[in-house]
Amino acid sequence: MRQLARLAAHAANIDKNYLRQLTQMATSVANTNKQLSTRLEQIEAQQQLFTGQLQQFNQAMTEQQRDAAQTVETLAQMELSLNERLDDSAEQLNAQIEQQEQLLTKQFVKYDVQLAENSQTIMDLVVQIENLRQQSQAIDKEAATEDESITERIINSNNISEESTEQSDDDDTTLRDMHEQPIAVVQQLQRKTAKMLGLEVAFYHSLKDGSQGPEMLVIPPGRFFMGSARDMERPQHEVTIAQPFAIGRFTVTFAEYTVFCERTWRRKPEKWSYSQHPMVYVTWGDAQAYCEWLSEQTGYRYRLPSEAEWEYAARAATSTDFWWGNEINTSLANHGNESFFDFVLSTKIQTVPVKSFAPNPFGLYQVHGNVYEWCQDYWHDNYNGAPVDGSAWEGNAWVLKNKRVQRGGCWASHSSRCRSASRHSSEATNVSQAGGFRVCCDLD
Repeated sequence: MRQLARLAAHAANIDKNYLRQLTQMATSVANTNKQLSTRLEQIEAQQQLFTGQLQQFNQAMTEQQRDAAQTVETLAQMELSLNERLDDSAEQLNAQIEQQEQLLTKQFVKYDVQLAENSQTIMDLVVQIENLRQQSQAIDKEAATEDESITERIINSNNISEESTEQSDDDDTTLRDMHEQPIAVVQQLQRKTAKMLGLEVAFYHSLKDGSQGPEMLVIPPGRFFMGSARDMERPQHEVTIAQPFAIGRFTVTFAEYTVFCERTWRRKPEKWSYSQHPMVYVTWGDAQAYCEWLSEQTGYRYRLPSEAEWEYAARAATSTDFWWGNEINTSLANHGNESFFDFVLSTKIQTVPVKSFAPNPFGLYQVHGNVYEWCQDYWHDNYNGAPVDGSAWEGNAWVLKNKRVQRGGCWASHSSRCRSASRHSSEATNVSQAGGFRVCCDLD
């Protein structure tokens, strides 16, 4: 009996445990069902949202398709209209071409008639031209004979004795008219001026380290006619250079400018093989800085020449386009005398050493061609109101756009740009492969 009672109690405990487990399982299932129900509600809400968005997207796509269809239709109409206009324009153009062809045909017929009428006149002109050619040859022979005579007279004038030269110079105490003076007279006056100043015609100033500065030439005082009849070179006017001055025999070279750069901690030029070529790629301010450095090194006032001083020294008492005459070629100066195509293919697209070609009567080299040379003056479009005492023509930098004068032409210049009277302008800050400078020095 006890054993049955224990079994019954054990069975009752098992039933309680099982019932408790079933209750826990039921509670767990209920919680799970509740979570699933909540998730299902969320999914249904998202589905409704997506359905609404899909409807909006479909509606937008429908509207865009409708707009695209309208755009295609509009483009088709525009294309049709454009084609119609092109057809109309082509018809009008063809009609105009036909009218022009008819008009040209009539004109050609008219010209043919005139040509036939003038054929005899043309033949007469050919005969006249041949006669003129023969006359020109005769004149050239006479001119050659006259040139030989002039050359002989110049040679004879150069042979004037120093004694007679000094006597005649000592008697002359007035300013010379330096307009078309013989070379011998010009050089005699140059020697006299140097002698009065206690200098040689060509001289150097020593730098602080004992080396020599640029070679300078004494230029005597005098009067000359500056400019020409051309627009930017007129009015031609008389200028008086009342005091002697010195000017560089050559433009400043790469070698000379390199010394300046080394002493002033500036960037040195890179073309070492061009040491005796003119220094290029310099601004007007660079040239001024070089002059100021020379002044500090020598104790004399160095500066850029005024435009009047430059032309006076370049002309050397001549009135022709160039100091030797009115014609120029590449045996006389480094300039661009060729057609553009030939010039590009030539080997002369560069500077040449500063001592190339012959010097002018004052002894200056290459005042025509090779490089443009900076002057002190501001640029003015003509000489109205220009100084007549040889001083630089200054002005307001803002009003005059900070442009300065350049003279002499360059290796790329047409011959007209290399004339003694020719003027060129450039902003003071510009640099180029064709721009250099020559220095001046006061002698008072």
